[in-house]
Amino acid sequence: MAGRLQTGSSRHAHGVLFFLKVMDTLAPSYLLFALVSLTSVKWSREYMLTGILGSLMLHIALRFVDAYRSWQGASVHSETFSLIRAWFLVVIGLLFLGWALQETEFYSRLVMGCWIIGVPLLLGFQHLLANMILRLITRKEDYARRAVIVGAGVLGNELAKNIDKAGPALGIHVVGFLDDSPEKCQDSAGKPVLGRPDDLERFIAEQGIDMVFLALPMHAANRIKEVFEACQ
Repeated sequence: MAGRLQTGSSRHAHGVLFFLKVMDTLAPSYLLFALVSLTSVKWSREYMLTGILGSLMLHIALRFVDAYRSWQGASVHSETFSLIRAWFLVVIGLLFLGWALQETEFYSRLVMGCWIIGVPLLLGFQHLLANMILRLITRKEDYARRAVIVGAGVLGNELAKNIDKAGPALGIHVVGFLDDSPEKCQDSAGKPVLGRPDDLERFIAEQGIDMVFLALPMHAANRIKEVFEACQ
């Protein structure tokens, strides 16, 4: 069960991420072509070279600023800032090349201005769309790995919040908590307390749980051992 779900979820996540990286790389080229086509400006060798060079530089810059961290748990704000920073580096590099080669007079200020502003907006839209697609995929039971957290204390609550914050790329759905004092915490981090750790083995079998997270304090060593044995 766990192996099937991991391969399904991971395969779709990596597929969406690969397609996103390709579209990010091509964004400067096809946006520049679209802007030139929508105006009276003639498509020339200079625009073609600028689009290709912009795409190559953006591909390198995105890797340099680690723009795909949100797919590994970084926040959306961090991802957005990384996209803007990467494109800023590209623009600086292109402006320097244009100044050094004395070829800035070949370009339309309107087209280039819209291009400089439009690329980060396009990148943001592509990332938003990719995340929405991945959420739709992982929302399906067949692709989301069902997880339970043992321990509904501070550590367990923080873990559940971080998993939710990480986004759809993880492909993990926390169904709830198991805690020795379920009556003290009826609902934690927006997730229900479903029972006690003693119910773990039965709960795994009945609810189709794929992953178990331990969020118990270190002084509960015996309890941790019991939970670990129940997962075998």
